[in-house]
Amino acid sequence: MKLALSVLLWSHIALAISSARHHDGNTSASPQDPAPQTNLTLTAGTDVPEYTVFPVKPAKVREVLQKIKLYAEGGLVETQRSLNYPEFGGVLYWRFRATESNARMLKQALGLDATLVDTKPAAKQGDTSIPGSETASNTTNGNIPLNDLNTQSDAPQDLKVVSWPPSPPQKLDSLKYYLYNNDFAFAPMLYIIDTGLDFTNLDFNYGTFVKRWRYSRDVRRRGRATKGDDNPNSHGSCVASKAMGLINGVYKSSKLVVVKINPALPIDELVSGFDEVLLDIRDNADSMPPVVMFSLYSTESYPDFALWYPLKRSMQKIFDIGGTIVTLSGNDAEEPGRGRPVDTLPALWADDSFPLIVAGSVDNSGRTASFSQGPNHVTTWAPGVEIQCAARRSTRRLDSGTSFSVGMVAGLAAYALARDQVPYVTDARTPYGVRDWLLRRARWTRPQGQYPVIWNREQGY
Repeated sequence: MKLALSVLLWSHIALAISSARHHDGNTSASPQDPAPQTNLTLTAGTDVPEYTVFPVKPAKVREVLQKIKLYAEGGLVETQRSLNYPEFGGVLYWRFRATESNARMLKQALGLDATLVDTKPAAKQGDTSIPGSETASNTTNGNIPLNDLNTQSDAPQDLKVVSWPPSPPQKLDSLKYYLYNNDFAFAPMLYIIDTGLDFTNLDFNYGTFVKRWRYSRDVRRRGRATKGDDNPNSHGSCVASKAMGLINGVYKSSKLVVVKINPALPIDELVSGFDEVLLDIRDNADSMPPVVMFSLYSTESYPDFALWYPLKRSMQKIFDIGGTIVTLSGNDAEEPGRGRPVDTLPALWADDSFPLIVAGSVDNSGRTASFSQGPNHVTTWAPGVEIQCAARRSTRRLDSGTSFSVGMVAGLAAYALARDQVPYVTDARTPYGVRDWLLRRARWTRPQGQYPVIWNREQGY
């Protein structure tokens, strides 16, 4: 009864937000827009740097645009619009070229009315990239029936850890299989915001597990809107396979939407990625609230929160429609002068009022990974040391990093939602309920570990 009511509530939310349809990410200005503008594409082949401005105060949109035009090269401004930001007249951000001195003066002129960022890399992926770790093929012995309670005897050891129960006592080496339930009437959609993935891998059932592809503005602008993995280390393929892969994944019934962003990872691309998630939800009234994997984090420790505020605002919009977001604690514990404490965004935002789920990494025995940051801001811990995952061309590989813990935790979050295990009151509270379930019911500290590690509440021996 609770599941049916929850699905009905989410369906009403999905129908409400789909009243306006989106096709290519841009909408024309309406007569009510505070500042009707001409959309244009900035030309390439110039040494003048590009900048992006995000509106902050709705009443100041027209004034901010006029200030940008004063300092922009040739007065030319490219406007990126989105149905998700009606409070700003549909403006997601403005992009333009300017000299560094003009950009400094514009930043001062904007004050608190808008946020100016450059288009330099601002984030990085959370993997350590073990070289030469690909194996010949990603195969299964066929013992993964998609029905009711299943045992997967050929599961990698890191996956067996997820169904390792706290009692009766068991040793890691004695675990024979991964146990999971697959008898669900509804399955939440998983989203991954990354640089693509190799959908032809067996882990994604040769593409049938990938439901849709979305592309950021910059990916489309650069002619990279293609289905594939733009990362040489197959980062996105590995992360997604740990969430829902046929062989390597925690939750094997979910479908995936791939949101492909520019590998340079400037802040505006991160925001654009979340905007594409919201637009996809508008276009497709799925039966349950989504789970979003975001295994990217700031290149700098304790970065300027004001510059990253547009990303936090985008994440909040996902929470507002009942979505769950899983991110990483960071891989920089061994960096000089850094240490264990989480010191990067978005993980630093996680607290009781902002229900971001943060994953830290352990090895299969439960010992904290040497690279993993935490425990501050960490929601739960998951295997992330030499885990097995999908690579290119139906190969598999070993890799380490908190990125891959994100995939496993996201898979478990989707698993919990599908099993109706989450104690939420309304769909608007879903991210809080998922976080609470992970904290209270879906983790335990392994015998050799220090922190509680994810558990799918099955009795896998």
